[in-house]
Amino acid sequence: MTFIQGPFYKKYVADMELKGDESVLEFGPGSGKMSRYLAESLPDGRLTIVDLSKAWLGLIRKKLMKYPNVDLKQGKIMDLPIADGSYDVVVASFVIHDVDEDERQRVVDTLAGKLKSGGRMFVRDPEVSGRNGHGITGADLRSVMRNSGLNELSFKRLKPFYMGPMNEGVYIKE
Repeated sequence: MTFIQGPFYKKYVADMELKGDESVLEFGPGSGKMSRYLAESLPDGRLTIVDLSKAWLGLIRKKLMKYPNVDLKQGKIMDLPIADGSYDVVVASFVIHDVDEDERQRVVDTLAGKLKSGGRMFVRDPEVSGRNGHGITGADLRSVMRNSGLNELSFKRLKPFYMGPMNEGVYIKE
């Protein structure tokens, strides 16, 4: 965890205002930079981490060995035996833009399905950049979330000094 990224992820998790007893699904955690903060904020809750990469999950497993409230699952979210309506919170940080466009809506629909009624989904993704084309536009991110049946609670464009522009949204399943 870098000196700059640690506080960035810690604040993001703190801003989620978790009570500590929720069931949280973290989708596509990469190296798990935020996973530790999620696990720490759930002393009476549960964190399920889903990723396609066996290598990333191996790294996360080592980082989070001391947290008994963490489950790791490898595979496509659509194929995993995770019951619908079983999570209070879904977190997808810097991952929706990496999902193939032809599969993106189905993935977000599946994530939305995992939420309980009243559950919230937190998304954060880089704004598409003209120089490398990597990212997703705010309009496209909002559209895929809306099309999944989630209602937007907040949406903003951020530009931290140490990263490129990004979009951040919070959605609720009504």
